Amino acid sequence: MVNDFASRRSITVAVAVAVSLALTACGSGNQAVDTTAPQSASTPTKETKANLGQIVESGFGQSGQYVWVTALVKNMSDHGGQTVTVNFNLLDKAGKILKSESQVESFDLANQLRAVGTQVDVGLKGKVASVQSTLLVKDEDAFKESKTDLGIFKSDSIAADQYDNTVWHAKLTIKNPTAEPLQSPRIGVICKGADGKVNGGGSEYPELVPPSGRVVVDPHLITNGRPSTCTAYVAAGM
Repeated sequence: MVNDFASRRSITVAVAVAVSLALTACGSGNQAVDTTAPQSASTPTKETKANLGQIVESGFGQSGQYVWVTALVKNMSDHGGQTVTVNFNLLDKAGKILKSESQVESFDLANQLRAVGTQVDVGLKGKVASVQSTLLVKDEDAFKESKTDLGIFKSDSIAADQYDNTVWHAKLTIKNPTAEPLQSPRIGVICKGADGKVNGGGSEYPELVPPSGRVVVDPHLITNGRPSTCTAYVAAGM
């Protein structure tokens, strides 16, 4: 799967790595938050006045050589429009980095929760044991601020694929809270296992949600076993 920001990914990774330490030290308008946790869990960062964003939780799901890494990120400021970048280091059992990948999104409004995730190919022999997630928020008015919360939606149903019982489907009903057509919303899905830990997820980008209407989405999911719950976090299209 190739996300919308593939063409800018190499630049984003370089900036996140080169700038994150400097920004943390000087306390400027940008901030990097590094969260490392075993398996699918993530330790929330301490909230401070200087925080622009926070990783609430993160994790991954793996199916063969493909891994879905994801982080639930919260906007800690009183406005939207910021650029949100999460870098994921995928580690094996020995702590060696198998692969690094980044995903860029944006905050639409204050206090927003965004599911930031992407697919990674770790090869046929790659086995991910944990994920290290680093957040970089840049408040440079790169994106338009919205006044409408597009919502968070729980899955209607979760079922195994009829042809492959290692693949799971979560159907989610997405509602448009506005009286205008909702074009190409960005939907990040985070799934959790019975233990309450993140065990994968996916994403979906429906072309249109009717005014004050709804659509049902069935995103491609990559998970560690059966999800107990899946949640969709909806944001405006970019």
